[in-house]
Amino acid sequence: MKKIIFLLLVMIGFYQVNAQIWLDAGVKGGYGIALMNNQNIFDDNTYSHTISGSYNVGFKAGINFGRVSGLTGELLFSQMKQNFNYTIDSEDFINDIKWSNIDYYILYRASLTGAYIELGPMISNIRAVNQTDTGTDLNDASVASFYTDQYLSGVFGVGGYLAGNDTFTVMVGLRAHYAFQDMINEAGMVNNYPATRVKNPYSSYTETNPIFVEFMVEFNWGIGHFAKRTCGGRTKFIGGTGY
Repeated sequence: MKKIIFLLLVMIGFYQVNAQIWLDAGVKGGYGIALMNNQNIFDDNTYSHTISGSYNVGFKAGINFGRVSGLTGELLFSQMKQNFNYTIDSEDFINDIKWSNIDYYILYRASLTGAYIELGPMISNIRAVNQTDTGTDLNDASVASFYTDQYLSGVFGVGGYLAGNDTFTVMVGLRAHYAFQDMINEAGMVNNYPATRVKNPYSSYTETNPIFVEFMVEFNWGIGHFAKRTCGGRTKFIGGTGY
């Protein structure tokens, strides 16, 4: 963390020479489709995935280097959902899983002519997991003890400017998340989560990696910028973007 802070300070010092640093903050939210990616379940022809709407909402803050490059930090609260349908002896059942996260993002964003791309990591802290499985005795039961406390994802997004002015902008975009880590812990592995219909029905264990694709809306306010008011003068922080 100290190295990251030092690097950011060096970057700020470099860009201040050219009076290119400006800050913004905002609120944002998104809605999309979540998926628990588990190869055993994909290969199981008795299981089928259904469209599972999920959403998030929260805050962002950005440090921007001119009009092209920037770093954003985000804190989002998400409500995720995965629905499965499965069949045993011609009888249909529903396996419904809901989990909520606090998600922390650090993203690099490159902007050009009103459009942007973004890339970076996200750490998700799982707050709760509830499951209803009509083929078992689970009925909106808390199953968080079978899931990890935290997992890491990679994030990629694209978007662009929708409306606004020099100090306020509305952005829209598409964002995809893929978890590099299994969200099931050791206890969950033994009990075959998230497929709970029978204990250990598969010959080998496969990880469960959450995927989330969403449409996002972002409202940004320019806080201020760093600039030298006169040639050779001290760098000052000035309210508003100055652009």
